[in-house]
Amino acid sequence: MKYDAALRACNVSDENLRVMTQILTKMTLQLSTETGDYVGEDGEVIVRPAPTIRNPGRNFKFVGLGAPADRYYFTSDGVELTVADYYLQKYNIRLRYPNLPCVLKKAPEQCGNKHSAMPLELVSYIVVPTRYGGFTMPDMRADMINKTTYTAQQRGKLLQHIIAQKSLSGIEPPVSNNDDYMKKHKLVMKREPIRVKATILPPPTLVYGDSVFHDEHHIGEWEAVTHDPPRQVLDGAVFRRKLYKSSEQPLMKRLMGSILLIQSPRQCRDFDYNQQGYHAIMRAIEDSGQPVLWADENKHSAVIQGELQFNQNQHGIEVIEQFLQNIKSTIGEYERDGEVIVPIVFAVFQARATVYSGNNNEYNDYNVLKYLADNKYGIHTQGILEKSLGVVGPSPKNCALTRLMVEKVLGKVGTTHRKLERGGAHKTWTIFTDPAKPTLVLGIDVSHPSTRDRETGNVLQKMSAATVVGNIDLDVTEFRASSRIQDTGVECLIDFSKEIDERIGEFIDHTGKRPAHIVVYRDGLSEGDFQKYLFEERVCIEERCLKIDTSFQPSITYIVVTKRHHTQFFLEDPSQGYESQGYNVLPGTLIEDAVTTNKYYDFFLSTQIGNEGCFRPTHYYVLHDTWTGKPDSFWPTVTHALTYNFCRSTTTVALPAPVLYAHLAAKRAKETLDGINTYKSVNNIYCDLESFGDLCEVNKDMNVNEKLEGMTFV
Repeated sequence: MKYDAALRACNVSDENLRVMTQILTKMTLQLSTETGDYVGEDGEVIVRPAPTIRNPGRNFKFVGLGAPADRYYFTSDGVELTVADYYLQKYNIRLRYPNLPCVLKKAPEQCGNKHSAMPLELVSYIVVPTRYGGFTMPDMRADMINKTTYTAQQRGKLLQHIIAQKSLSGIEPPVSNNDDYMKKHKLVMKREPIRVKATILPPPTLVYGDSVFHDEHHIGEWEAVTHDPPRQVLDGAVFRRKLYKSSEQPLMKRLMGSILLIQSPRQCRDFDYNQQGYHAIMRAIEDSGQPVLWADENKHSAVIQGELQFNQNQHGIEVIEQFLQNIKSTIGEYERDGEVIVPIVFAVFQARATVYSGNNNEYNDYNVLKYLADNKYGIHTQGILEKSLGVVGPSPKNCALTRLMVEKVLGKVGTTHRKLERGGAHKTWTIFTDPAKPTLVLGIDVSHPSTRDRETGNVLQKMSAATVVGNIDLDVTEFRASSRIQDTGVECLIDFSKEIDERIGEFIDHTGKRPAHIVVYRDGLSEGDFQKYLFEERVCIEERCLKIDTSFQPSITYIVVTKRHHTQFFLEDPSQGYESQGYNVLPGTLIEDAVTTNKYYDFFLSTQIGNEGCFRPTHYYVLHDTWTGKPDSFWPTVTHALTYNFCRSTTTVALPAPVLYAHLAAKRAKETLDGINTYKSVNNIYCDLESFGDLCEVNKDMNVNEKLEGMTFV
């Protein structure tokens, strides 16, 4: 009531008008009557919606501000009225704030005495969001983030102000113990934040082929490609990974690139891409220890096996197929003794495929390419925008994009760049990766269709993709994925048993050992679903193990990962943090009590470096655990270590690597379904998911070619 009275009595100054005009200029506005006071026949205000006025919801552009509604005159049917009188007589709406200025949709000189002024209290602004389809430079993104986020210190002070139940800029406190609702339900909020005890967990030591890195100061980031000299891939990583029982001598991998130029169907211009960017990326890959095939190494010129320019308006998908077939058929011309050529196609896009796909019969070229290359023909691919390739510099030190591309390509082709040290000071990791009692770590996620696919997509596009990733090595570094199609929106894994069989089988094939421990990191569950999915998935794992051998009974640990919460932590003493990290809590900060539940063993863990904004910790629930004889805080310490193991980044990340891999693999599987759908539609191949044969074929097609080595989903 205080603000209502203040608005009724206020006099709008020239400065107020100037500021309001500055804010509203070029805005699209809308006239509505939802907030209007409707007057009945007796002159009293009736609490019900006001009548609909002409052209409801019609939008107009802001032109300017006029006189207050009770002093803005115009002529209606030969009678001079104020705007306030007009709305009362015409629509029975009595303006609550006739002293506020009117909003003009036309300049006064353009409309004469005609009605073009809208009462400010009946006008609302509307925002029509549109996706920006242009190229966003790193400095543009950084500037947007910088201007739209609070620092940790700012957010902490704001929340302290709210918790103390103080007013904000003259506005009543957002929360108050004197609020009628609070009193009615006998709710009382303490006026100061909760102080909790935190532990800084020990970081692991990262091992590269020629060096090690230990994050002793909890910085959470390090150099690899940009290190001088560049940190090398692990010993033996450049050789093709062989199965445990195989007696064949492993061959050394050598990368050979091809370039596929994909034009936007909405642009007619030719490509103007920077071929030197391709050579710079290949040079950086070689400098990191992974051999590539050179046309002239002295001139830093890598072999380009093939080059094709593709436009879906001019070419059919068979053109891409023929391009990939040619790559496969000519590999033998480049092979040397003791080596195997690993082809990789760099797909250079004029525009992001997601910008134009789904409109005017245009499709996502990248999804089709990924299906054909990764899944059907077994050729690695890496996408990059034309403008991004143009900014790739000759030195990775000066180009973040080059560093990212190198790490991604190494991960895709299965060349392990780093691992976590076993047998060092990090005792927990040594236990976790003990070769005598090996551990299989599983990450589980489900990717669901977008709203557009649910509404307008066909059968394949409307389906969800469930993915399980698992390590195939004793160091818990190299992961592989299994995906299955399932009904829309279903979070439960329908075909979980087959995916478990594949993950256990591939672990045994590569290590020669059965896992003594199986650890599951599960994403995407709400607290109400914990027990349901825990029971179903735990029982499934136990049954599959017993089916292999009745004596095969590994320990099972089931951990749910969630970031869907509003809990945030702040340093009581900012000097304990780093300015470069925005004075957020340090990576490895663990909270196990005060704000956790009594129902489960759960903990909050902050692992990501947060140099912009306020970092939100991840909440972990250990729902089931039969691993015995482990030290205190075992799972927080292991989880923290796994955030150093994500191959695409040389910083700690917000989630453990298996969870991120599961998310990426599920997303890739869902996009592959779109590629399969496009391929079948263009070739008039009918797919009936009610048919068992067609369903099996789709499940096979959406998984990566079995001859392709590496984490293709990164």
